[in-house]
Amino acid sequence: MIILGIDPGLSLTGWGVVEAFSRDEINPLHYGCIKTMPSIPLIQRLQTINTELQSVIDKYKPGVAAIDRVVFF
Repeated sequence: MIILGIDPGLSLTGWGVVEAFSRDEINPLHYGCIKTMPSIPLIQRLQTINTELQSVIDKYKPGVAAIDRVVFF
C-alpha cells in the first residue's frame, strides 16, 4: 500500500510517500516541501500547493493519505 502523508501549512507544506508492506515493514519512497511566499495572494498560494500535491499524487498514486492537524500558537 502506498501512503501519502501531508503536514499542511501556507508557507511550508511538507509531504512524504511511503510504501507499507506490513505494520513493521515500511519503505520511504520520497518526500518534499512546498514553499509559498507570504507576499503572494492567498488564492495563488493555495493553487501552488494544490498543483504540486496533485503531481505527487499522479506520480505515486497513493491508496490513502494522512493529513496532520493544523495547530496555531
